[in-house]
Amino acid sequence: MSHIEQTNPANMESDEISLKELILKLKEVWKLFIRNIKTILLVSLIGGALGLVYAWMSKPVYEAKMTFVMRAESNNMLSSLSGLSSLLGGGTSAASASPMDRIIELLGSDRIVGEALLSKAVVDGKNDVLANHLIRIQKFDKDWEDDTLLSKASFTDKDVYTTLSLSQRKAIKVLTLFVAGKKGILSKSFDKKSGIITMNVKYHHESFSIALSNVLYGYLVDFYSKEAVSTISSKVEVLQNKVDSIRNALGATQSASARQADQGLGILLQQDRVQQKNLGVRESILTVMFAEAQKNLEQLSFIQATTSPSFSIIDQPYSPIKPETKSKILFTLVGMFLFGVFTFGFIIVRRWFRSLV
Repeated sequence: MSHIEQTNPANMESDEISLKELILKLKEVWKLFIRNIKTILLVSLIGGALGLVYAWMSKPVYEAKMTFVMRAESNNMLSSLSGLSSLLGGGTSAASASPMDRIIELLGSDRIVGEALLSKAVVDGKNDVLANHLIRIQKFDKDWEDDTLLSKASFTDKDVYTTLSLSQRKAIKVLTLFVAGKKGILSKSFDKKSGIITMNVKYHHESFSIALSNVLYGYLVDFYSKEAVSTISSKVEVLQNKVDSIRNALGATQSASARQADQGLGILLQQDRVQQKNLGVRESILTVMFAEAQKNLEQLSFIQATTSPSFSIIDQPYSPIKPETKSKILFTLVGMFLFGVFTFGFIIVRRWFRSLV
């Protein structure tokens, strides 16, 4: 069954009325804008001036950018470690986490950042602990005057991260969050294609940004290098103990075999032959075990000496760094636009409210 659509004259008239009303409303808005153009322009100029002042007074930000790469462990070395797992009493495969992911996590960890803040560096010609530099530059000492713990916090180059006092621990936590928190001055990234790790310290103080970037990199390399070889070092120690144990057992067996031969004085009974044969078999087994253990020890010692990760710096921050400043033109235009829109919106709302009243 077909339906024939018929045009309703009432609907057409309603649509035409709505369109006419819309056009009339737009004309009224335009007339309202023209009548208040001077006020809108004046307020827009004020907003532009405020935006310009804000951009002018904003502190420039210095980005201390450091890029580096790390040589990954050789697959041959890792397979060699896996081959020693049965002798060492456990697997020696690498951790499931990617080395680059571990480096990114370490860069933002409380331990690495805290250790870096407790090291000395020259900032503005003064050699002091970085934590003290940051407290002075950021004026944390004034903000902490009313805090009974933070007001007592002070640091020296002899302070150790693991033995800090309660006031020092609280202060270093605040400083660590300022550096590596969600809105901190430290950012890091890793490019999977190139294998380049990037570390940025963006702060309004140039020399502090450079010093913190260099110290963070140094602590990262030192910590990661020690952690990377710690497992292999423990395995070398275990294997060395096994080699010493086999050597002692082999020496004792050889001495017992020699005493047995001396006691016979050329006259060997059947009982003596059996005992001496057992000693000979034991000596052969221990000799093979000792040779194999010694070979594995030499192999693992070589891996220990060559498996330390190698870091290479690509770009390092140096002074002077070109500061990042807020665009005066952009903030002026944004201020003018926002204040102008707000003013015109206020005029429309006021007129609408008066019409309701």
